[in-house]
Amino acid sequence: NLNQTKSYVTDDGFIIPCIDYELRQRLFAEATKTYGLSKERQVECIGRSCAEMCIQLVGGQIRFLPKNNHQKPSILVLANRGLPQGVYALCAARLLALRGCYVNVLIQGSDQTTSLTEFDNELNLFLSCLSDKNESLSNKQQQKSRYLTSVNDLKSLKSVDLIINGLESNSNILNSLMCTQIWFRTLNKLIEQFFSRVNIISLDPCHEGTLLNSKWCIVPVLPLPMSNKCGRVYLCDLGFTPKMFESANIDYKSPFGSKFLIPLH
Repeated sequence: NLNQTKSYVTDDGFIIPCIDYELRQRLFAEATKTYGLSKERQVECIGRSCAEMCIQLVGGQIRFLPKNNHQKPSILVLANRGLPQGVYALCAARLLALRGCYVNVLIQGSDQTTSLTEFDNELNLFLSCLSDKNESLSNKQQQKSRYLTSVNDLKSLKSVDLIINGLESNSNILNSLMCTQIWFRTLNKLIEQFFSRVNIISLDPCHEGTLLNSKWCIVPVLPLPMSNKCGRVYLCDLGFTPKMFESANIDYKSPFGSKFLIPLH
């Protein structure tokens, strides 16, 4: 069941073989349908891992001290309303906004493979982090966390420390279709024009590579054979239990130790 063409190793020397897409789908189906590990729980795990990684990448806890309120991190979140990746990105956006980041969320795409109810629920949670319209303009942090309504709104952003890419599917077919959309072409040009030096984290992207030039990617549970075009690979623990792996005929031993997100080499 394992993909023997590629494997990864952790910082501790733990070897992790890749799996193929069919086995991954079977594993997720067993976890969700047989054992009741809900999609909401999985979303929260990926969102939190992404948020914690972002915090470290923008400078760690020092950036969040009260004395450094003048330099709070600014993060751009790109979310596809029709994909699980968009739901993951919105979850990370909420958790980062709650910690004082200036979070700007841009939503694009159309209904494809995920329930719009799941997406709308996560969007409402993020929007509940934002300030009311009547709030004092002196609250700069709340004023900077925004829901962008158009790709062209990217031109209004003064600075961005990091971009979270929740636009892309792990299906190359869906990504190819997205490339034909005018909004995506415009978005790609604007990122190249205004944010070419900003690093990108892609959430659960296609193993063949990302459309946006990612420096890192986060993949859940077990890796597919990821292309170098995906950036450096980080593996996220979703809390899958031994019986879940057994039901998919995977002989599994956790590589995570005390961590919930680990780099793979």
